[in-house]
Amino acid sequence: MTISFDSEQSYINDIANLAEPCGMECFRFTPANINPLTLQVKGKKFMSQTKSWVDKDFPIPALIYDRCFYGDDDHSKQCIPIVSWLKNRPEITFLGYGLPNKLELYEVLKSTVLSAYLPLSQAVSNTSIVLNELTAKKRVILKPINGSQGNGIYYLKKNNKSFHVKTEKNKNIISRIFPNETKLNSWLQPLISKRPYLMQPYLELSNDDLQPFDIRILLQKGTDGKWGEMGRGIR
Repeated sequence: MTISFDSEQSYINDIANLAEPCGMECFRFTPANINPLTLQVKGKKFMSQTKSWVDKDFPIPALIYDRCFYGDDDHSKQCIPIVSWLKNRPEITFLGYGLPNKLELYEVLKSTVLSAYLPLSQAVSNTSIVLNELTAKKRVILKPINGSQGNGIYYLKKNNKSFHVKTEKNKNIISRIFPNETKLNSWLQPLISKRPYLMQPYLELSNDDLQPFDIRILLQKGTDGKWGEMGRGIR
């Protein structure tokens, strides 16, 4: 189940290729394609013989792998309550329910042994929280609490009197200079009113040669029920 048929093409195809040897059929659909009266779905079925997807009407699958990543668009807002409805249906099993939002996850992790490694995260309830932090730290990061895949993240930097804001949209860096606090506040207020954000200090994740890096480690429970490292990615 996904928001768009254009997302994660190769990943979904890899999963579909493994379905038939497991004795399973693989379908792809969006939440908005479900008819709540007939419980039928207009989606796509993977044909193992041709390695292709064909349009198909089918009942709501008994097993659902949720790969929905929501944005601020109307389509995402339409899909969210439908997915909640699906998760409350006892005849449907979800292969995982995802993580809570970033702020809820932070609140859980800060009382664990990982607390020392967490950047301070706080909800942005008003613009003064951001402006005060910029005065103290000069650089901050704003992230949507419910965001994913790096969408909607803003970098803010305070210069002597002006403010520099950067974000990425459609793989392009958008940069803007605000000459004073009043102008920044006028831009910031509608942003945080539209969706909930959290604020974190800016962390310089670069090596000695000023090359940015990112390290991710996958932990997964094994057949013995114990957590173990399954892999790591460094880029």
